[in-house]
Amino acid sequence: MVTDKTEKYRRTRKSRNRADKLRLWDVIGDIFYSIPEGDFYLGKSSKCQLTLPYSTISRVHAKAKLAGDRLIISDENSCNGIIFQNVRVEKAKLEKNKMLILGSIPLFLVDKPEVELTFRKFRSRDGKVVELVDDLKKMAPSNLPVLVKGESGTGKELAARMVHDFSSRSQGAFVPLNCGAIPEKLIESELFGHVRGAFSGAEYSRKGVVARADGGTLFLDEIGELKKEHQSSLLRFLETGKYRPVGSDREKTSDTRIVTATHKNLEKEIQEEKFRLDLYYRLAGIEVKLPPLRKRLVDIPLLLEYFNVEKPQGLKLMEIMDYNWPGNIRQLKLLSQVVRLFGWERGVARIRRNKQRESTKFYKDQDGSGKLFNSIQKEAFKEALNANGGNISATARFLGIPRTTFINKMKRIGMR
Repeated sequence: MVTDKTEKYRRTRKSRNRADKLRLWDVIGDIFYSIPEGDFYLGKSSKCQLTLPYSTISRVHAKAKLAGDRLIISDENSCNGIIFQNVRVEKAKLEKNKMLILGSIPLFLVDKPEVELTFRKFRSRDGKVVELVDDLKKMAPSNLPVLVKGESGTGKELAARMVHDFSSRSQGAFVPLNCGAIPEKLIESELFGHVRGAFSGAEYSRKGVVARADGGTLFLDEIGELKKEHQSSLLRFLETGKYRPVGSDREKTSDTRIVTATHKNLEKEIQEEKFRLDLYYRLAGIEVKLPPLRKRLVDIPLLLEYFNVEKPQGLKLMEIMDYNWPGNIRQLKLLSQVVRLFGWERGVARIRRNKQRESTKFYKDQDGSGKLFNSIQKEAFKEALNANGGNISATARFLGIPRTTFINKMKRIGMR
């Protein structure tokens, strides 16, 4: 029989385990705070269990408590309040990987960051990514085929390169082929090559990717785009290691490891008879799934550094982090290129347009007037001005925007 005391101990231990796995992430300072047990206070005062050393934070700003994977946080009559889902609130339930703003400081509830990993100058501290790379290292020495799943732009080719680099085939070639980018009439030739005269325009013999990857790794990206009539040829090669170039009557062999990737739901494709079940079993010797960027926010500052872009400050940083990134890392890379050319002002403007187009959390009223956004921005500007003694130049630097831009924004929302 379990006593009340034992049951209480078990609940406490479970709560501690949850707290051990979660952190409050101050993005501006790039600091991960441990979450105290039970009720705790956040503020500028050293008497608070979680001290935030910022001028826009009140001495005792808020009270919080972890409940499962949510942080329940309430305002303690602070000057600058709590902004949650773009509205100032008295109380909020912060879910994992979501943001609230405490006195102009964005805070995220995230998984405890692991030791950073580095691969080809790529860094990550997301727990799932670190665990995935450990799995890739373990599976790499085998010759089992690997199927990498994930949304478009999550880094599936990088995962495939990890498999190659960690394997005994690392001295061989790594040959990528995007199955969705090849015209249907040429896919067999791209895979297996062709001999001279095999078809109109084949003026010389050409090796396919299967031959070029002999002794190395063949990465077939977007394998879900491969038409069913071509899947049987690939299946035969996987089963026998033999293939026949287009137009040839001689079989050849290739010792290559196959790594495939897709953003599609292959199980659904199989049910709809668009993808062969036997081919799926051949490709999915080992399956890995990459998390989308919106689930690994802790990596955004590292990715910006990887793309040679400085992390923005102030309101720009808030908008970067409070975005769903449907295009994932590829979209962030494209934005970084825009920022290198034109600066963060242009980059944030693009994100705002994307938010409108994608009907995500955009700061405007349902009638499209934008009054709610203006009021929130005005409040944030007032807080920033107060924190910097009313000095416009210092406030602009604090917000990470040019002085003239800050003045123009204040004029537009009626502050000057």
